[in-house]
Amino acid sequence: MKVLFIAYYFEPFPGVGAKRISYWAKNIKRIDDSITRCDVITATKQDSIIKGIDNIYYVEDTNSGVLRKLIKYDRGASWYYDLKKYIKNNIREKEYDYVVYTGDPFLHFFTIREIKNLHIKTILDFRDPFSNNPRNTLNISFVRKIKMYILGIIEEYFLKKTDIIITVNSFCAELFRSYKKYITKIKIIDNGFDEQLLIKINKKKTFPSQSFNLSYAGKLYQDRNPQIFFNSLKRFKNAKFYHIGEKSEYIEEETEQIFSLGSYSYVETLNILSSMDICMIFTSGYSFESTTKIFDYIALNKIILIISDGEIKSGQLHNITKDYPYVYWAKNDIDEITKALSLIENKLSLNMNDSFNSYSYSREYGLKKLINILKENKNDKL
Repeated sequence: MKVLFIAYYFEPFPGVGAKRISYWAKNIKRIDDSITRCDVITATKQDSIIKGIDNIYYVEDTNSGVLRKLIKYDRGASWYYDLKKYIKNNIREKEYDYVVYTGDPFLHFFTIREIKNLHIKTILDFRDPFSNNPRNTLNISFVRKIKMYILGIIEEYFLKKTDIIITVNSFCAELFRSYKKYITKIKIIDNGFDEQLLIKINKKKTFPSQSFNLSYAGKLYQDRNPQIFFNSLKRFKNAKFYHIGEKSEYIEEETEQIFSLGSYSYVETLNILSSMDICMIFTSGYSFESTTKIFDYIALNKIILIISDGEIKSGQLHNITKDYPYVYWAKNDIDEITKALSLIENKLSLNMNDSFNSYSYSREYGLKKLINILKENKNDKL
């Protein structure tokens, strides 16, 4: 089989949006030798050859076009025109068995029409909700409602045109407006940890051993307000919290307990997390919400504290962690967080064994699912 991946973000772009598709492209031929060719088209400039990929074609986003003027926040709205031109001039009929797109951005998905005209099957990997993200529907204006309605029409077009739809969990799938109509097309491939990188992680503890150290990697959001957690932390004199990521408005200045470490590469972040006692998740409580970090935490065999503004032990985060022995939940309430931290503190002295089999949480496991999907649908009619 010959496979082409199309992704706006790809390595060496450091953001999480590039991780899943980059792993798939780099490793698909390693895992299955029936894949004889793997190419990539991306809007991310390349600085080196990547092992496992035959060709990476850089297509510049010229930031132009009518769609870009109408929908400013989706980079695919302008890249669509550049990508469409490239496909027309460079891809031949039946040159690939599959083209796998990933979002976000999403609007370059419009080029599935050009790909289908070349008699090539298409797969759309949505990852996140497109037109119906509950986190974007609080107190919305009339204009925003109109935009969401238009996005719903666009989403319907994508779902209708493509051969296969991939998303990360069943809750995300149910957020498609025409979920039941296209249910037979929808496949679930969750995110996961990169087992190739985890081998390189230094698991030596480098932070103060006389305290118990907590860390969160990522942006701190208003609807997942960490201030209540910070107030709870004051009740534990030997606790220290380390934030990894962009400078946050919630940590205006460091204290004896709260530290802002700044941004690091993915590998550097994993190294820091590996030296922590507790790794944290802040969630709004929506069922579809997940995060790649949860898989990294499990791979590192860490105690996980999940603080939720919604119901605890619910949704996809609970589905992922329900069999993991070192996870604690707390409502975003000062007493509930204090209770969870007390439980954790009492167990820190116990030896945690690493017998938990985390392979099903790995990116390799997810990529094998993708390969099975390719094989099972290869002979279906276009």
